[in-house]
Amino acid sequence: NVSTGLFDAEVDKVIVFPNPAHDYVRIELGKTLLDKEFVLISPLGERLLESKSATMDVSQLSSGIYFVRIGPDGVQGTVRLVIEK
Repeated sequence: NVSTGLFDAEVDKVIVFPNPAHDYVRIELGKTLLDKEFVLISPLGERLLESKSATMDVSQLSSGIYFVRIGPDGVQGTVRLVIEK
């Protein structure tokens, strides 16, 4: 799935898959960011997972809608992620 959100000129395409996710999610960027940082955020704004890797283990999370912030403090953008169990 291709998700577009509010991105700056550094990123032209972000792919988050699988979406909906069950156990793991992978994030691929159309262009490489100099400082990759991925943060999984709950709908309430809580930081649940942080990773420098483009693969995140979401197996311990409940079904629902989450957000993946890309880049330091989400400056490169935010992508919606659905987790289904």
